[in-house]
Amino acid sequence: ALSSAASDVYKRQYYLGSDISPEYTIKIENNVTLCLNGHKITAADGMDAIYMTGGSFTLTDCKGVGTITHASSKTGRGVYVSSGTFNMYGGTITGNQTGTGNGGGLALREGTQSTANIYGGTISDNTSHGYGGGIYVSGNTLNIEPDEGKVISITGNKAFDCPTEGHQTGRGGGMYLGNLANGTLTLDQVNISNNTAEDCGGGLFVSCDVNLEDGASITGNGANSGEYLAGGGVYLAGGTFDLNGGEISNNKDDILNGAGVYVAGGMFNLNSGKINGNKAQAYGGGVYVAGGTFNLNGGEISSNEASFAGGMNYEGGKVTINEGSTISGNTATRGAGIMVSGDNITMSGGIITDNRAKGNQYKNGGGVYIVQYTKQGTGVITGVFTMTGGKITGNTADKYGGGVYIQDNGIFNVSGDANVSGNTVNGRANNVYLSDTNAVLTITGTLSGAKFGITANANKPFTSGWNTNMSGSDPTQFFTSDLDDCYVTLSGDEVELRNGYQVSFVKNGGEFVSGYTPSYSYDGSQDVQLPGEDDITRNGYTFGGWYANEQFTGEPCTVIASGSTGPKTFYAKWTAKTYRVTLETNGGTIVGSGLTEYTCGQGAELPTNVEKSGYTFAGWYENDRFEGSAVTAISDTEYGDKTYYAKWTANTY
Repeated sequence: ALSSAASDVYKRQYYLGSDISPEYTIKIENNVTLCLNGHKITAADGMDAIYMTGGSFTLTDCKGVGTITHASSKTGRGVYVSSGTFNMYGGTITGNQTGTGNGGGLALREGTQSTANIYGGTISDNTSHGYGGGIYVSGNTLNIEPDEGKVISITGNKAFDCPTEGHQTGRGGGMYLGNLANGTLTLDQVNISNNTAEDCGGGLFVSCDVNLEDGASITGNGANSGEYLAGGGVYLAGGTFDLNGGEISNNKDDILNGAGVYVAGGMFNLNSGKINGNKAQAYGGGVYVAGGTFNLNGGEISSNEASFAGGMNYEGGKVTINEGSTISGNTATRGAGIMVSGDNITMSGGIITDNRAKGNQYKNGGGVYIVQYTKQGTGVITGVFTMTGGKITGNTADKYGGGVYIQDNGIFNVSGDANVSGNTVNGRANNVYLSDTNAVLTITGTLSGAKFGITANANKPFTSGWNTNMSGSDPTQFFTSDLDDCYVTLSGDEVELRNGYQVSFVKNGGEFVSGYTPSYSYDGSQDVQLPGEDDITRNGYTFGGWYANEQFTGEPCTVIASGSTGPKTFYAKWTAKTYRVTLETNGGTIVGSGLTEYTCGQGAELPTNVEKSGYTFAGWYENDRFEGSAVTAISDTEYGDKTYYAKWTANTY
């Protein structure tokens, strides 16, 4: 059944002429190339199909349907590399299983210099009772580099627990990747799908450095039937995992925590690509961070689902959320975007948006849920969420905290240009929810461009650290009340809501004059005068009054009348001023029309067609000494009367 294409005993090339069922394992000691030629090797029960002790074994399949397998319910690995180099260009390693031990499809002996190079083919429907249903590598060299136009599939493999060998748990249904001798494994044009594990890592169990690129996907992985595992797509125990493209998606079946990614150690960097469409039975539909570091540098965590923490559950280790990243479209009963019970998570950029907290109970924290609870045997667990930038907007909750819900004394640290606005509960503004809790916003640094909508109990400070970091500032520039019958005001050293109505002014480029402070609230008991033309100014413009809408329709408003109710927003209207322009030609003549005036906000070009007999025009200057640079135009930000002087250079004849 085997035909040789070379007589060299140390480097033989074989073609499989028919299906074979050898009684013993095929042992590779030297350099061998085998083309399956579309046929099948069915190994004997209890035997590995291919056992390498040295040299190199190159597997190809010119017909594309050849397999290395075992009969149903029979045990033995597909390929076991005790020593040497295995090169796979084609064929399928399928239907193999270990009675006990690791690597149902392909296993490299731990602690040896063994190498596997996979350039093509498929590894499918293999089973381990231990680690690595499809592939097991630990301390060896593994390269997966598809030939051009090929996609390598690692699919349908299973890792079960092995109670007879030290109760070794089933990890890495698709691949178990321990420390690699070659450093970093790059996965591109690789499909890791529909694999399962009993303990953790349905798709991958990783303790090494891995790069996942645009052409790769980890999808449809989960738990063995009836089991519940951590890390449906990827379980990261150590090393660095860089998601640079591609997707970790639709990992759903019977996954307890971290359906897309579970980080127990090491560092996971989401730089691009997606973690989306995953579903966990308990916590972390997209991501569960229990230890190590998770950096969200770009890409998205989207459309994931869990009972709690739809997008991400953060319990321990460190998390950073940075500019260019998105957490969106996730759902859970609590913490649809993120649930926080750890104390080292910082959002400095990016956006958390379009997440929804819903369900039969709880329904709190559409964007972020910060927890505090007592854990038996541990004590009080307090979540700490630090926000120095970025935006939490467009999220919803069916009960409380469309943007952020803080449980009991959970901690929300804010500074910089952090923004929590535009979130809702049942269609009404509900951004940072502090009512019926003991929580406050802890201001840890200067607020600059920050914006927060507040739902809190009236007459009780909702900040800590205001006077320390923002003394002399106006809190209404940073906080607004989500409640129609409350307004924001300073109370001693902190900020609180009081019963009444908020007044907001959209100044449209203007500023209140120094020493003047308008009324930012009213209670309807008396008339409240709005700022007049002497109270607000804008360079280059004339104040045209306050209007109740940004289209400036209707009559201008001058007073909030007694008996009025509800929050009010007024918009400043401005009319641009026109200024005189004087052009001193210094003996020259402007050919055609000159420039006599300009309007602020529009600017104007200075004429260039200027003549003087015996001279060349050298430009317009703002002074008669011709100091500085020549001016060619009045910009749209300038204002005031202008005088320009023509400079001339005498011609030489």
